[in-house]
Amino acid sequence: MKSFEAIASILLVVGIYSAISQSVTLNLYGLRTNPDYIGAKALEAFERIGGLNSMVRNYDIKGLTSMVSYVLPPEIRSDLFLEFSTNLNVKNTLNKTIFQNIAFTYNFPKYVDKDSISVKSLSKNYQVNPLWRWKRNKIEILNNSTNAKTNMILRIENITLDNAEETSGSTVVVYENSNELDYSIFSWLEHGNTINATLDVNIGKMNPFESKTLYVYYSNSESPFTTSKNQSSSGSTYSDVDILKFNYENSSRADVYIYLSNTTANFEEKMMMIYTIGAGRASDYNSTLTSYNNTGVSIKLVENTVKEGSVPSSLQRPSQYYSTEKMVVAGDINTKIKIDIWYIY
Repeated sequence: MKSFEAIASILLVVGIYSAISQSVTLNLYGLRTNPDYIGAKALEAFERIGGLNSMVRNYDIKGLTSMVSYVLPPEIRSDLFLEFSTNLNVKNTLNKTIFQNIAFTYNFPKYVDKDSISVKSLSKNYQVNPLWRWKRNKIEILNNSTNAKTNMILRIENITLDNAEETSGSTVVVYENSNELDYSIFSWLEHGNTINATLDVNIGKMNPFESKTLYVYYSNSESPFTTSKNQSSSGSTYSDVDILKFNYENSSRADVYIYLSNTTANFEEKMMMIYTIGAGRASDYNSTLTSYNNTGVSIKLVENTVKEGSVPSSLQRPSQYYSTEKMVVAGDINTKIKIDIWYIY
């Protein structure tokens, strides 16, 4: 018997195929004369039945690519990439013009093109340099009880922070989904470039037999990020919450450095940060931006959620292909979807 998720996936695919079939006459002549038409109609169909926004919100480029490929005729191949843009507000709060590097920490999605980050405003492009020095441990926990837990403190022992040179407690942050959790450091033992840490984490509420995934991020002391959550945690401790497993993972969290040049007193700028998945598009980075001074500067990110994602495809495009684009607004992030289509014979 198929699971509910499997049945739902089948129905979604059938629904998409049906919607596209009603929108597009898949005659070979029409495709040959206007081949990007089918890509545009595929995206419109996804959007109508609700599948498009869900995939975009989950940064699921693999799922989106598979759906597009499924509805194309056998003589056509496709690949796509996603371009995201998010806003930040930067203000010079001093009564003087400043020339200085500023920095902030941002949670990019998994598999982001690490050479693609750019920052711009309506009037200029900014010099930028993202430093990918954050790491993370994934921790899965289970309330192995018929009782709900409230205001729960969980002691997580023997968290190994690998390659943690110059890591300090102020650059450790614990997330559950996109919620930053309160914690306190119970022990902190350094062994060369490795740190063995025990944290008391305020999990909050857990329902009976509920499982949760925690992420412990850490970086070195040069990061502009300083947690406000490493205060003394208070709550109730329980012995029937299981820590199922630890996994060290590469992190897509980065410190982004920007050069502010000739920024006048009390000047406020709305900036847009752009990045891609699957494009391999490179921005011009200024690798000398490795120090920062946020004195007198207010930096406000519109969003900074923890983002997951899926692996993009790596199809080789031929010299001739056809492209179509679509903009999707999901929450505080704008997304441009670009589909490239070509014939294999």
